[in-house]
Amino acid sequence: MALIAKASGGSIAPQLEEGVYTGVCTRLIDLGEQFNEKFGKINHRVKIGWDIAGEKIQLTDGTEVNRTMHKEYTLSLHDRSGLRRDLQSWRGKSFTPEELDGFDLKQILGAPCQIQIIHNDKGYADISAIMAMPKGMPKPLGEYPQIYFDLDDSVTFSEYEGLPDWIKDSIKNAVKLSETQFGKYLSEKGEIVPYTDGYTDVDANEDDLPF
Repeated sequence: MALIAKASGGSIAPQLEEGVYTGVCTRLIDLGEQFNEKFGKINHRVKIGWDIAGEKIQLTDGTEVNRTMHKEYTLSLHDRSGLRRDLQSWRGKSFTPEELDGFDLKQILGAPCQIQIIHNDKGYADISAIMAMPKGMPKPLGEYPQIYFDLDDSVTFSEYEGLPDWIKDSIKNAVKLSETQFGKYLSEKGEIVPYTDGYTDVDANEDDLPF
């Protein structure tokens, strides 16, 4: 946790080149209920992050930390969901009916995979695919601190302070933040909790989601 660079710290690093990299899952961050303006829907979102093996970011103070790539998902294993697609590709197998009734995402922390990077129209590196490690390939060696943050698990709240500012902003934009344990925690600290109403819950239709 302490080794994660905040956005305000700055970094000196070009975009990752397109290609396939080895990664280790090191971040699982609950973003809460987020309103999607494009689709006019509210969905529970999570952000997953991977440290890219052998790739470092140099901060403005000269410190080097692991380079991390993130991808955001709707928290759903619906048959059309991006999370289900990527997890099945990563695991190399389909979910069982029992797993589809409730799969604990914490199981992915520390798990290695291969990640395909492509550049989008703006020239930024995006994760286009997540794949299982080839048989016989060893797990990447190195220091990969893990971050797990859950809006309703007070044990994880200490992780919040070390998150980059842009992720903190996403968390604070949760539609019903004040109804979560973390929202109550922020209120007790005297921090402002953003809007928590003004939208009504809408059941997610994965056909309409942008992945």
